[in-house]
Amino acid sequence: MAYEEFSAERHAFDTTYRIGQLNKTRKLFGLEPTEVVSGQAGDTVGIEIEMTWPQAFPDMAPWDRADVRPKDLAKDSAEYRAFSEAYDRNERRLLPKLKQLEALIPRIGRDAYWEFSFRPSKHVEILVAEVEMLYQAGILHGGYQYATHLTLAGRLNNSDAHAMLYMLEQMGGSTPQRLTSAVGWSRKGSGGMRQRYHHELLGQDMAGVEFRSLVTTSPNQIGDSLRLAQALGRMQREEPEQWMVIRGAAFEHLRGLRLPLNDWPKPKDDPGLWDTYAGSLGSSPVRIL
Repeated sequence: MAYEEFSAERHAFDTTYRIGQLNKTRKLFGLEPTEVVSGQAGDTVGIEIEMTWPQAFPDMAPWDRADVRPKDLAKDSAEYRAFSEAYDRNERRLLPKLKQLEALIPRIGRDAYWEFSFRPSKHVEILVAEVEMLYQAGILHGGYQYATHLTLAGRLNNSDAHAMLYMLEQMGGSTPQRLTSAVGWSRKGSGGMRQRYHHELLGQDMAGVEFRSLVTTSPNQIGDSLRLAQALGRMQREEPEQWMVIRGAAFEHLRGLRLPLNDWPKPKDDPGLWDTYAGSLGSSPVRIL
């Protein structure tokens, strides 16, 4: 996968270079340099954060909550013209910032108004610092749940990946609204997770799993999810006996809720099942960090 300034893999995984690029971008936004303590390296992790237009333009939130959505308005109506003028005014303000970001955080997908495809790292704190910059620059905003995909490098069977996703969701990585809406993914098994392979990953990792049902609500919150993902990956690989205990407890909790362990139907096909699970967030007895 080709990138503009990070044209070689060593750029993404060179912590000194990457922190330097981060501070160059911070300067563009009028922010003071930040000192990132990269910490100990772990399994490669990466995130994609999606931003919808109502999240990009908070002052236009009433349009998103209106009984009639803008896309359903007549294009020659006064209401649509007012919406279009407000949208264009906001976009003229925001787009220059987004374009300045692309050398550091590429925009690859088009699933939302903007998708921030952070380059992967073995150091969680670098990713957290990049997310923090988006909040400080007024691009991301507190009080919003940004749909997030988290990719963890490593070979995982479906049961292990399912247990990891469950723990990430239960420990602050998701919300009831995200789980029951299922926008962008269809089922907890094959939809909530996606296997990734070497040709899809930046770096030397041969495989990974993308967890698709998560959110970002703050730098600290997504940082906790990234640290947890690394901790789970390390445990599964280096402490298999302890991992099986943790995995067993996760599945036992699901059984206690009378929820299946295999792929689930879509939320629209069985909303009661998903409402039960969404209501259980934070109740898991499993704790890692």
